[in-house]
Amino acid sequence: MPVKWYRQAFEVKLGQATDEIVRKVAFDIQAEAQSNAPVDTGFLKNSIYTVTGGASGYGAANQSGEYTNGAGQNTKRVLAPERGLDRDVGALICAGASYALFVELKQPFLYPAAKKIVDTVGGTIRRVGKEIFG
Repeated sequence: MPVKWYRQAFEVKLGQATDEIVRKVAFDIQAEAQSNAPVDTGFLKNSIYTVTGGASGYGAANQSGEYTNGAGQNTKRVLAPERGLDRDVGALICAGASYALFVELKQPFLYPAAKKIVDTVGGTIRRVGKEIFG
């Protein structure tokens, strides 16, 4: 008995599953990075956003301006320009605070988040696979 191969339908579902997995992992990393980010004014924590093929969280990130730090002093914070998504990239997690790289080097918050979430990707793949393929 010949097997009927539904290649096009399978490829569509596989593409949907891949997009959904990348999206879920990116937003999980964003949430973990926000919980790891050191807080002085809260600007850095709230400047972390995700860009996917269909959406960008840039608009929800804190905007540039004066913020009061823990010592009660006003300090100017600048949000970097929005980062677009390259054609071959499924998602991007950004820290929009202009000084984020310096904080990451001193007190990592983004790398540990990515490392932690990558360890859970197998569960994400199983859940999304069941949702899409049944």
